[in-house]
Amino acid sequence: MRFHRIIAPLLATILCTQPGCSFLLVEGPPKPDETPFRRMDDSFCTERNGAPVVDTVAAGVLPFVGLMSLYNLGGGRDVGETEAMVTLTSALVLSGVEAASAIWGFHTTRKCRQYAARQLRAELSTPSP
Repeated sequence: MRFHRIIAPLLATILCTQPGCSFLLVEGPPKPDETPFRRMDDSFCTERNGAPVVDTVAAGVLPFVGLMSLYNLGGGRDVGETEAMVTLTSALVLSGVEAASAIWGFHTTRKCRQYAARQLRAELSTPSP
């Protein structure tokens, strides 16, 4: 029974990190040996910081969610010590994953904007036929 009480929140934490994550939604610039591919929005990769900002907010909010369970503020329910510690640990782990995703997302979007600027300079410097 205790095994189920620990594994279920950890599994939920792992599964909750996937939706809206920069790891999944942010696309970096193409590798040097690849041909650039313009998407329908006329970009080569993800230039906007929307997903990393969402990850940053989630990384900042999740520790407070865990602390609420530790201090029994979650709806006035009497939470056992083990359940509160598992919830806090899960929130902190999830917060760490979201923070890593945000850092990676901001780094990748910056590289994408630099790549797009180089491509634009190259297109403007080549004479048109």
